[in-house]
Amino acid sequence: MAKRFDVYDSNGKAVLTNVASPIIIPDLTPNTTYTGYKVAPTGTTEMHSVDDIVTADEPANAPTLAVTAGNGQVSYTITPGDDAGSAVTSYRMYYASATDTDMVAIELGDQLTGTVNDLANGVQYTFEAASVNNAGESDRSADVTITPVDPNAPATSTDNSGVESE
Repeated sequence: MAKRFDVYDSNGKAVLTNVASPIIIPDLTPNTTYTGYKVAPTGTTEMHSVDDIVTADEPANAPTLAVTAGNGQVSYTITPGDDAGSAVTSYRMYYASATDTDMVAIELGDQLTGTVNDLANGVQYTFEAASVNNAGESDRSADVTITPVDPNAPATSTDNSGVESE
């Protein structure tokens, strides 16, 4: 029969009881060092100190993204997700039109608001944002689609025949 263990935190509080090896301690904070943990075979008081426990870092949670169309441009606002480990160090914006095969990546540094210029009016674009920390890039935000429009362009309408006119 496999040995079972009880695990105690640095305050002597049992955090796990009667668990088999390998011992997995849930709900620890990423990118953190824990000291003072002890392990005892279940049913005994024979505690043994454990080396420091160092949890792995994790990428931040995905941010949310809002965009507003302009004349040949799109303004964006990023709302950060939880950092989930080490602090967010920068952001990336991705965008593509329906005819693009790959998304264009833009390094934003720490800028949560800004404008993407040189876009074609009347063309629909899909935008996504991501957070970056020491563990890497987060999942991307939900897709946001938008079409830049020239506010001075003549309005078009469609008559009953389906033919556009100005």
